[in-house]
Amino acid sequence: MLNTKKNKKIRRNRIIYLIQENFLVSVIIAVAIIAMVISGIVATVNSRERNKDSDTKTTLVKADTINLAMFEPRNFNVYESNDEDIFYINQLVYSSLFKLDKNLNITPDVVSKYSVDTSSGEVNIRLKDNVKFSDGSDLESSDVKASVDRIIAAESRSPYFVYASKINHIQINDSKNFTVVFNSASDAALDNLIFPITSAGEYNKGESFAIGSGPYAYSGHESGKTLKLAVNKYYYDGIAKLPIVFNIVKDRSVIPGLMTMDVVTAYLNKTQDADSIAQDKKLKYKKLASGELEYLGFNHENKYCSNSKFRIAISKAIDSSKIIKYNYAGAAVTSDSIYYPNFLGAKKDDTFNFEPKKATKLLKELKLKDRDEDGIIEDESGNPVTLRILVQNTNKQRLEAAETIIENLKQIGINAELVSVDADSYKDKLESKQYDIYFGGIKIDKQFNLTDLYTTYNKIGFSDSKLLTQISKLEQSLSSEEQLKQFTAIKKSINQDASYVPVCYKAYWFLSVDTLKNADDVSFYSPYEGAVKWQWSKRKTK
Repeated sequence: MLNTKKNKKIRRNRIIYLIQENFLVSVIIAVAIIAMVISGIVATVNSRERNKDSDTKTTLVKADTINLAMFEPRNFNVYESNDEDIFYINQLVYSSLFKLDKNLNITPDVVSKYSVDTSSGEVNIRLKDNVKFSDGSDLESSDVKASVDRIIAAESRSPYFVYASKINHIQINDSKNFTVVFNSASDAALDNLIFPITSAGEYNKGESFAIGSGPYAYSGHESGKTLKLAVNKYYYDGIAKLPIVFNIVKDRSVIPGLMTMDVVTAYLNKTQDADSIAQDKKLKYKKLASGELEYLGFNHENKYCSNSKFRIAISKAIDSSKIIKYNYAGAAVTSDSIYYPNFLGAKKDDTFNFEPKKATKLLKELKLKDRDEDGIIEDESGNPVTLRILVQNTNKQRLEAAETIIENLKQIGINAELVSVDADSYKDKLESKQYDIYFGGIKIDKQFNLTDLYTTYNKIGFSDSKLLTQISKLEQSLSSEEQLKQFTAIKKSINQDASYVPVCYKAYWFLSVDTLKNADDVSFYSPYEGAVKWQWSKRKTK
């Protein structure tokens, strides 16, 4: 009996085990089946995605407009607006007597020929015969005179007043010939004749959108959205390939994103890290030297800094390339003079090249050397050479660059002390000459007239009247060839004087979609130069 019960228990346990074992097998089989089904679904989906990808093609299609970006202008008036975007647009809509190339050389725009009387300050001009306004009317002498009169009437409200105000009057000889009479011979500069020319008869009909004779013409404006420029079919120097649409934005930081969507074709970015942004967005970028000079000025009352050979030695000890890389994050360029890099296309000068050994040699010629072998040079009386470098502490880049310069000077045995102060103290110390070298910056306009550094802003005690006369002569009416010859001589003189030494010129970045072609002539001053030739392609997905 006991055995029978025991056998029943064994059979029952075996049945339970078999049921459990079969259940696990069933679960395993079920899981396997489900996995197969899921795999099949995934395979099918992947197959469909692959088919979808193979069916989706991205092609390049030639764009039918150039898309740019701008802020909503506060004032469209060609002669009174100080909006940067309008200043750039004016160069597209209006012609001028003369214009600047990328080396800031003066070249004729609507001028056929001209002659200059430097003694009287008069420029005789003949206009080209084939220049027409966008309404088809001819550009004539009366239009030039009316344009000058309008600028002078606007006075300081006009960004062009500083140039046109130097004109005494315009004497019209006939429809194509006239004489510009300046207030004085010293005012007679061709770069004072770079201003927009508007139609004499049509201007009052629409001052905000005046008629011009440039490659483009205003064709529409929708506040907060777009500003449109149509192609001027009468433009004398080749009809533009594409019209332009400016998309009005409130925040420039969104523009790189818009470029990835082909909403914006190109724009001038003045932020330091624009090249990194461009790389991240897979955009093209080009570094453009700006008109912002970073420089050193030497106190001529200091017994060392009053010597030009000493000043040149200092300049040769400064590693500008290193300063640009580490203190300006690459957003700057070197220059071989205080003038714009490659100004007028003049030959390179090696006066300010980074050459520490030559710097040491120049110091030895001045009998300055490390006499007690403590790493610091001394004069003949054993006095160590110590300099105070004045810098404004609110400018982070300049402050860090000054620290790098101090390190550079230590390499040639000069002990330099950083005098870092706020704006008010900086100004006071400049005025009272409480410095040996000051680190400054200046934003120069299109004329690149640096006379003010030697006159109005002369905080260094500069007094070389002969050199100042040379610099002033550069501002008088000269042809491109004569101006280059004059500048070549001046450049040599100012570099050998070395009262001011360039550290670098800050740079802007021209960003564009990677398909943009023919944008080779752009500059900080004219970021849309050559837009008449621009072509680009949009990405189209099928």
